[in-house]
Amino acid sequence: MSRALFPLRRAASTLRIAGKQLRRDRRKVRLIVALVALPSTVLMTVGTVYASQNPTRAELVANEVGQSQAWIKVSEPDGTAVNQDPYTAQWQGTLEPVPDDSSYDDNPSYADVPSLLPVGTLTLALDESTAIVGAGDLVARLGSIVGEAWDPALAGRFHVESGIVPTGPGQVMLSPDAANRLNAHVGDTLSVGRPAHDVKLVGVLGGGNAYWSGTVYGFADDLGPVDDLGAVDDTGAVGEPFSRTWYLPNTPVTRAQQDDLNAHGLLVFSREVTEEGRPSGPVGSGMSVITNAFGNSGITGTVGIGAFEMLLLAGAGFMVTMRSNQRNLALLGATGAPRGTLVSVGVATGAWLGLLGGVVGVPLGLAAAWGWIWLQTRSGGSGGDGGIWGYHVVPEYIVGTVVFAVVVGALASLIPALVAARVDIVASLRGSQRPARPRAWPTIVGAALAAASAALFVWAARMYEHSWEISRENSYDEGQRATLIAVIALIVGLVGASFAAPLALRALARALSPLGVAARIAARDASRHAFRTVPVVAAIAITVALATLGAVSADHESRLNTEELSAPYGDGQVRLDSSDGEKTVYIDAAQVQDAITSAVPDAQAVAVSTLQGENGVSPDGDGAAGAAMVATLDMPKANICPEWLSNRSVMTEKEYAADDRCGRSDTVGVYASGIAVGGVEQLAAIVGREPTAAEATALSDGGAVVFGDLYVEDGTATFDVWDYGKGNFPDAANAPDKTFTLDAVVSDSTALSGRGFSAIVSPEVAAQMGATVEPSQVLVHVDGGLSQEQQDAIQGSLFRVADLWISVSRAPDNYALYIALLSLGAVLIIGGACTAIAVGLARQEAARDDATLASLGASPALAKSVAAWQAGIVVGLAGVIGVALGSAVASVTMRDVATGRLEAPWLLMALALVAVPTLVAGVSWLFTRAPKVIHYRLAA
Repeated sequence: MSRALFPLRRAASTLRIAGKQLRRDRRKVRLIVALVALPSTVLMTVGTVYASQNPTRAELVANEVGQSQAWIKVSEPDGTAVNQDPYTAQWQGTLEPVPDDSSYDDNPSYADVPSLLPVGTLTLALDESTAIVGAGDLVARLGSIVGEAWDPALAGRFHVESGIVPTGPGQVMLSPDAANRLNAHVGDTLSVGRPAHDVKLVGVLGGGNAYWSGTVYGFADDLGPVDDLGAVDDTGAVGEPFSRTWYLPNTPVTRAQQDDLNAHGLLVFSREVTEEGRPSGPVGSGMSVITNAFGNSGITGTVGIGAFEMLLLAGAGFMVTMRSNQRNLALLGATGAPRGTLVSVGVATGAWLGLLGGVVGVPLGLAAAWGWIWLQTRSGGSGGDGGIWGYHVVPEYIVGTVVFAVVVGALASLIPALVAARVDIVASLRGSQRPARPRAWPTIVGAALAAASAALFVWAARMYEHSWEISRENSYDEGQRATLIAVIALIVGLVGASFAAPLALRALARALSPLGVAARIAARDASRHAFRTVPVVAAIAITVALATLGAVSADHESRLNTEELSAPYGDGQVRLDSSDGEKTVYIDAAQVQDAITSAVPDAQAVAVSTLQGENGVSPDGDGAAGAAMVATLDMPKANICPEWLSNRSVMTEKEYAADDRCGRSDTVGVYASGIAVGGVEQLAAIVGREPTAAEATALSDGGAVVFGDLYVEDGTATFDVWDYGKGNFPDAANAPDKTFTLDAVVSDSTALSGRGFSAIVSPEVAAQMGATVEPSQVLVHVDGGLSQEQQDAIQGSLFRVADLWISVSRAPDNYALYIALLSLGAVLIIGGACTAIAVGLARQEAARDDATLASLGASPALAKSVAAWQAGIVVGLAGVIGVALGSAVASVTMRDVATGRLEAPWLLMALALVAVPTLVAGVSWLFTRAPKVIHYRLAA
């Protein structure tokens, strides 16, 4: 029995010895625990936020049915069985094949839900639609819920935030965001519908899955029979069957009943089924929490990077610990302890420190997660997909984070323990242990890995270039393989840089020696204690490389977005066509112009008509106003991109990028619609400036102004007219009914992509073509551009007229700057924290040297300057490595196909490469304490 317990006793003894050694130097222990706690904090934060984005069982049930038992919705025609998630009621398809066109029923029948329920079942029906709601001068289209959403049976799904509930028609409630949007308060009079009628706001109702602009709640008499909300049937339901939800306040639904209702094309959420079958936790229960979390790529990536950085940082700390405990280990060896015991003590030390780091990191992570969740909920990100459901602390995440820290701590201490176990016992006890001389093999390995990384980058670049030379339909897979190789090259390069870093540090020591005593001491200390410096450099380099990739990628996307053509910034447009589901209806342009100028008197509102285009017209002649004659602007065959003429890809990526006919945003195909009809006033409104003399002459002389040079050949443009009533529509195999060749001037405007126009002709030319002229848009211009307040005012005025929207061209958000700043912030936080702890360890090791120098007359600020130089060296070297490797990956995967060059924010990156080490060095100087000078008086 005692023999069987020997391993346990040995383990306990090892842990006890390691614990005693740690208690002797608590300041150093605190620094190393902080190193381990950093990644543990990140893991706990990400895990808690992830769990908080998933509802618990109770939250899900309350959000779906409140206090009621179930809800039922129509999903498919009666007889088409629905496949749904039994616990969330998410639609997962149908159990029967979707009918083909020959068997499709134009008028399917849907299940009568009340008739399928047990006799006497109480139901509460709510209908969802939209409504025009105004408060004073503010008008908005809100979501509408018709029915008693405030019923106590739905408490939990909806909740009264202020006021009272409606008792009859003429009273409504608003969601909190709708009340804020309209600046409405309980007791105010609101206008609803078109034509508008007055109702009284009696309360604010929160909860539910609100419409994006807010929701209004009331009875069918107020929110139902409105011309743009859909027909109201005899039961008072608004719109289609899909808009209604039946809630069952008192009648539970079993799993068998749920399946029966699914067979009738109904989706069913059942409290009983969910509470009996779904785990209570936010993601699952037991180990399924960890499994689901690792199914999230963000969690997996965070854990992977966190583990690697923890190994690096903890390894550096453990090397310092093992060096300080070298005499104790020597004493242990001198008493007869084998080398295995010395290694076990080292690993046990790492496990203890990992445990402490995990225990510290968990509450810090929980606090950070709470802060993030608080910010999210204050900004409206609560509930729903991707939102915050609550503050969910998952016990499995806590245990997993602590265990993870212990395991990583033990693994990180293994190599330092093996090194410490090879101690020369006699030399260590005599105090004559000499520092190990630098070995050549790390430099050789580093050089070999650096060469391998460079070769992989070259291979990836050649493969990426090869993807430009093959068919476009096959280039994507080749490019993905090149990206994978570039990522492998990044990893190999980081490892190689870590091995070669001691050589770089020694070179820096020689280069910085002439810069003064502080620089010389810092550089030599960093190079001689590479075991402490290199892991921190590697950890920061990883962060810098990822930040560099993020900044370059964001800048790349920003450049692509900026190249997209758009209408003049600040100008607006209102399309005059709307559909009632069967035909296109056009709103009177004069009425729309009056609505715009009444809201913003300074606005210029110009109506522009177009020739009947393909939009809204089918080959059988059905379409806007019954028109069948369609006009198109034709692209000359010589200007057509070859890729458009084949069903398969016939060009390589490089050919496509180099061909000026392909990939342009000012072309919409071989046959372009959107031919505007008007004069100089309309042309000026379209291009956002005064027309040139050539443009004005072209219009007055019966020519055309074209907004894309590929549609013009030898100074002329070709317009075709197609008789859709005879089944003749634009196609290479068909001949147009009429063809007109007009003298054309190419405008430098971006009107085609931004406004939907391809060309403009005069009304006289349009009459000759014979195609129908239809209302199209009202273009809005205000000197200096429309402000957001002016846009909202016009939008509200338009809602009074019809279901019309104004869109305003805005400059794209500079996400590249945001991401660059976030990347810089990540580098500052992670790099600064790691460097601060590493410098703290270095200064603690050098405490006796600092005291000696101070006693010999050195300035007290010398230690502060040394700390600053050490921080600058670590972050600067890491920055150079990270930027170089991150830029190498970007140069492989983000080069411009046409030019082969990489466009990146080089100046910003160069400034950051100088500013970040300088800032970290300054902070290190500020927070490093000068040593106290101690003079010893010798006895006489």
